[in-house]
Amino acid sequence: MRNRIYWKIYFWITCFLAMKVIYDAFYLPEILQINAPWYVTLINAIVLPFWLYGLYAFSYRIKIFKILQSFFFWVILTVFIALGSLLSFYFDFKLGEYTNHEMFMISMFSFAFFIPSAYALLHISPPIKRN
Repeated sequence: MRNRIYWKIYFWITCFLAMKVIYDAFYLPEILQINAPWYVTLINAIVLPFWLYGLYAFSYRIKIFKILQSFFFWVILTVFIALGSLLSFYFDFKLGEYTNHEMFMISMFSFAFFIPSAYALLHISPPIKRN
């Protein structure tokens, strides 16, 4: 995997899905939109550009900005991605829009999609060396 073709494909799929969600937020009727509180939407809106930048930097092997080279920044970002996803799942399930089986399948697909992102984001900057 010298040219990281799989990571590039993964980045473009993630970018396409992010654009689709943003498009849906503007053009879907309100009854069909995800019903999440404002703070979940705010978490997801803040995290999304950093997530896409991190995947881009990892898949195309570019140097990241000096301010973003901290390993802890990417750990915190990964935690916020997971937190935003879990809160979105919670509020969708709480409203009764999905059955238990549907939520289980959605969460399994989301988890399978999250694992490569977490791997890429946590391997952008070298981990801190411990003495």
